[in-house]
Amino acid sequence: MGLLQTLGIKSAEKPTIEAQYAPAVMTTNYGYGSFNTGNTYGVNSSGIDRNFALQVASVSRCRNLIAGVISGIDLALYKKSTGEKLGSPIWLEQPDMRQPRSVTIASTVDSLIFYGCAYWRVTSLYADDGRPSGFEWVANNRVTFTTNKYGTEIEDYFVDGIKVPMGGIGSLVTFQGLLPSVLDTAGTTIKAAYDIKSKRCKC
Repeated sequence: MGLLQTLGIKSAEKPTIEAQYAPAVMTTNYGYGSFNTGNTYGVNSSGIDRNFALQVASVSRCRNLIAGVISGIDLALYKKSTGEKLGSPIWLEQPDMRQPRSVTIASTVDSLIFYGCAYWRVTSLYADDGRPSGFEWVANNRVTFTTNKYGTEIEDYFVDGIKVPMGGIGSLVTFQGLLPSVLDTAGTTIKAAYDIKSKRCKC
């Protein structure tokens, strides 16, 4: 229960999932700054990236526990004005038709843990109203962007170096973490733990 409370999910409440559209830059690690196509996701001032962090057993176990628990939580759709529970659209049951929902959610949680931001790319739309009907998770190291001249707002996103639209098929949905990423808050500690492990292996 403590884990769910930390995530803002209480047993008597409906979970709230929101995504921002072309969000403001909320942290210095969001990107290099003005007019740059590129970001620093995955590397902090200590030079620690996600793959390096996962070599520390405690980090890997915590990641697996959190992502595993959350990926198994049931998702439901509610009408915001009345609180009425609605039927589940196909995308809610399986965002990416190529894999189980739990895989997509686990990868999304992984991104939020290590980078503080996660990306879904829109892969299909409903014909009647143009709303997204399918998604795919996109790894953070594939996503770059440009900002305004002040470095405060994102103007364009790129996936694998190719500019993507800001709406419709191919556009990105961004999920913003409520807390700083693990790489930002614990990079030095993770590096120290890795160094201790390496010294023990040499003995």
